[in-house]
Amino acid sequence: MSDDYIIDHSNVDWPGMLSPWHRLLPQDFTVWLMNRCGDLFVVMEDSSVWMFDVGRGNFERLAISRDDFCNQLEIDENLNN
Repeated sequence: MSDDYIIDHSNVDWPGMLSPWHRLLPQDFTVWLMNRCGDLFVVMEDSSVWMFDVGRGNFERLAISRDDFCNQLEIDENLNN
């Protein structure tokens, strides 16, 4: 993934940062990626990848696994979205 799109989020206090959104988010997940718009790509306990779109307050399943997510990025229309 490009550093132009993805930013380092390793020092973010996720419980504090996401507390206003707790009603929209599941209880257990791992933040995997964060884009420059602040959208989060998270991995659930079943290994599925979801995107939390902070602008819309929307939580959407994108892939069944990290590998599936990466494979889907190779499709131009998916990458552009």
